[in-house]
Amino acid sequence: LEKDNYYKQEGKWKHWEKHKTLYVKDAKKEFQKTLFLKIKGEIHPDDLMSRQTGYWIIAKNKQNKIKQVVVVHNGVIYRIFKNIKWTKWENDERKVGFKGEEFDAGDMVGTIIENWKFQSTKTYSNDVY
Repeated sequence: LEKDNYYKQEGKWKHWEKHKTLYVKDAKKEFQKTLFLKIKGEIHPDDLMSRQTGYWIIAKNKQNKIKQVVVVHNGVIYRIFKNIKWTKWENDERKVGFKGEEFDAGDMVGTIIENWKFQSTKTYSNDVY
C-alpha cells in the first residue's frame, strides 16, 4: 500500500491495460519494408541476441527492400531493429545475418501477434513481396 501511494503521488501509477493484439496479416499490412522473424522456446539470456539476429536465407532483392526487422518471440513482439546491415554467414553464403539499431517502438513492443500458424519462421510486410 505504501508503494502504491508513492507511485500515485509521483504520477507513475498506471492501471493495468490489456495487451494490444494484432493478427499477422494485419501486421504485414501495417508495417512497411519489414522482415518478421518468429522465434519459439526458452532461450538463455546470454544467447538471446544471437538467436534473434541469427542467420536466415533471404533473397538479395528482399534484403535491399527491408528497412526494419521485427522479432516475434513466442507470439509477442520482443524487439524491433532499424538501420539494417546484412552480413553473409561464412558457413553458408546463402544465409545472411543482420545488425541494426534497437528501436523503441513505444506500444508495439509487447504486442501479441495472433494467427501466425504457418510453419515458416520468417515473413515480410506486403510491400516487400
